[in-house]
Amino acid sequence: MGKIAAAIAKGAFWPICAALFALSSETLAETATPDNWQLAQPATVSLSDEALEAVHQDIESGRYGYIDAFLVARQGKLVFEQYYEHDYPSIYRQEAATPGALVVNDPSGPYNYFNPWWHPYYRNTALHSMQSVTKSVVSALVGIALSRGEFPDLDTPVLQFFDETVVENVDGRKRDMTLRDLLTMSDGLLWDESLPYNDPDNSFAIMAKAHNWVQYTLDLPMGNEPGNVFNYNSGATLILGHIFRLATGTDIEEYAVEHLFTPLGIDDYYWDRTPYGLTDTQEGLYISARSLAKIAQLFLQKGRWQDEQVIRPHGWRNQLRHSTRLASRMMRPTDICGGLNLIHLGEKQSEHTLAKGLADKDRSFCQI
Repeated sequence: MGKIAAAIAKGAFWPICAALFALSSETLAETATPDNWQLAQPATVSLSDEALEAVHQDIESGRYGYIDAFLVARQGKLVFEQYYEHDYPSIYRQEAATPGALVVNDPSGPYNYFNPWWHPYYRNTALHSMQSVTKSVVSALVGIALSRGEFPDLDTPVLQFFDETVVENVDGRKRDMTLRDLLTMSDGLLWDESLPYNDPDNSFAIMAKAHNWVQYTLDLPMGNEPGNVFNYNSGATLILGHIFRLATGTDIEEYAVEHLFTPLGIDDYYWDRTPYGLTDTQEGLYISARSLAKIAQLFLQKGRWQDEQVIRPHGWRNQLRHSTRLASRMMRPTDICGGLNLIHLGEKQSEHTLAKGLADKDRSFCQI
């Protein structure tokens, strides 16, 4: 129980959609629920009922902040599931009406992160904001498109998809920036998202005030050689989403429905748009906690869900590991780094993959 509670205590802030521990990829035959989850009692997969119940009680008491859902999957089965209600209209009434970077220029819309009509749930439904976990879904979709021959080689230059004459601050470094650099957030663009998101100097907050987020990000000057330094950049994933549409001829939302959501049995979702009308690939996805657990299980099972190979693991997993090593060169072994829009916690004995969506450094919307 101590390890489970400690894991939550390290990263579970407000409001979490799913604290999910998918601990083994082995799947046992059992009757599936209507949404294709197999259910089991914790004891049947060597988990302690008492430990899980203790964590549940801690969450319910408010020990870990505003957690909305707690799901545990093991051996391909859902073994624990609890939901927690919070009166967000009352909790964030003052913040929702206070001008600031998190409210931006959209006090009643989706980019006011304290507006309970949009956050953390979509319009009083069970669809929860994924925030930056959206980026990990985008990574999976790029992997699917690559395996189908519908997406360019990752070493293709980014500017190949744009009219260079209308892009600002073009130099040799920007011309060398590739799709791989966008995926690994080693693009080299001059961007600082390390500040709290309610800080007006945060690069994301500045971008959010622009009409065309892709153009704003692409126009930034270069701060580093691409491919050398990991620097978390939400704008990079927006550029990637735009390129996805240009390269495949399909909007990434439509592609997700056909090639990811439908195979997983995810038929209820919402995907927000940027002010310019593009699919918001850096934070715009809303799905249920169970749907998020399916995506985590898919990653755990090397791209396989039940009898279907949704993502072909050949090459993509190697790309992930290669990109993670690249990203971690400039970081301490205990730091987090990003590889193909997934976050990795470096340890000597094991490798963990984490998808985490943040509103700011103290508030997490969603975590796997």
